[in-house]
Amino acid sequence: MRRRLLAKNSEGNGLVVSSYGETTENNSGNSFKETGLMRRAQGSLGLADNEHDTRGLRKASSTRTEAAVPNPRHWGIVLSGGSGQRMQPLINDWLGDSRPKQYCTFTGSRSMFQHTLDRACSVVHPEHILTVVGEGHYPYLAGALSQPLPGRLIKQPKDAGTAPGVFLPAAYALLNDPEAVLVLFPSDHFVQPEAAFCQLARRAAELAESHRDRIILVGAVPDSPETDYGWVGPAAGAKRISAVAAALGAMNVNSFREKPGRAEARLLWDEGYLWNTMVIAVRAKTLWELGRKHLPEMVSRFDALLMVLRGIHQGIFDPKCEPVVLKRLYEFLAPTDFSEDLLRHAADNCMLLPMRGMDWSDWGRPERVAATLARLGRQPLFPFESMETVKEADNHRLQRAGVR
Repeated sequence: MRRRLLAKNSEGNGLVVSSYGETTENNSGNSFKETGLMRRAQGSLGLADNEHDTRGLRKASSTRTEAAVPNPRHWGIVLSGGSGQRMQPLINDWLGDSRPKQYCTFTGSRSMFQHTLDRACSVVHPEHILTVVGEGHYPYLAGALSQPLPGRLIKQPKDAGTAPGVFLPAAYALLNDPEAVLVLFPSDHFVQPEAAFCQLARRAAELAESHRDRIILVGAVPDSPETDYGWVGPAAGAKRISAVAAALGAMNVNSFREKPGRAEARLLWDEGYLWNTMVIAVRAKTLWELGRKHLPEMVSRFDALLMVLRGIHQGIFDPKCEPVVLKRLYEFLAPTDFSEDLLRHAADNCMLLPMRGMDWSDWGRPERVAATLARLGRQPLFPFESMETVKEADNHRLQRAGVR
């Protein structure tokens, strides 16, 4: 039946978002009594009984074109919580503020954030999109959107790394559907053709559904020994890979290497490693199980959050306690990296799906943005004079670090 999972104020911050849509009765098998649930959640998060707060969002229907027949089990997570420090000199000189790079339009008419949302809407139902933003991002959202924001917007109280940025929306997906399959969409990527990428992302979600204990990682085929990216090494053999996955070129994973030096990057390139795009498909339950195994302290806190969300859903808790719980949870979270602290230890559970025939780049540096646009013959919207400002800032930073 149709059910609103979490109550929201009608006004809130004035953003236009869509509602959650159709869900089914929670069938996780868990039953909660008010006092027991309250004690367990508060004990994990250190909450007092009388702490309440709320922040609402106004709803509206999305106007985007949806995937032909979106799988009702599939959920999209748009990762937009980062600040992009290396892009700040360019953005400050160009726009006069410190907005995160994903809210900028570097070419054409759509921001990186809008491009990501549009890709996500082509892979999953728009109401199944969970967007994670950071503290201080709200002022830039309206200017980065050309259509109503789909699904649910979730604000992190602080930046605690990419792992909490993934597990936070995963909790909301689990709340909706214990059998949910998640697809991660980082919001600072350039990729084309977009139609081919979206088809590959749908294939990844289907593989995650059929390979129930695996994380499906989309890997970009490298064109240089890049030192800023993470690298993923394919393993020999086809053990635990279905014929369908093998036909798509999927491979087991041998190891992960994060931001190697120049010599190692050259070696990884020669050995056939791919770039880690962080575009991932995985069953929410599988993600949670791997998190409990490799990040037990962090996931125990998200377990407590999930108990509170279920309590709100069942009418046991006041919806106003949700932001308080989030704030308390993040107060005690240590910075945790999804690739380094989870994927690297779960390589045996990963499957690599190559991104062939596509142009992909993580726009984390101004030089990379400029190089991509020049290669494609596209005109940047930022003035070239801003690039000189970036070079001066980099030189100054290197001098302070004692690098000549």
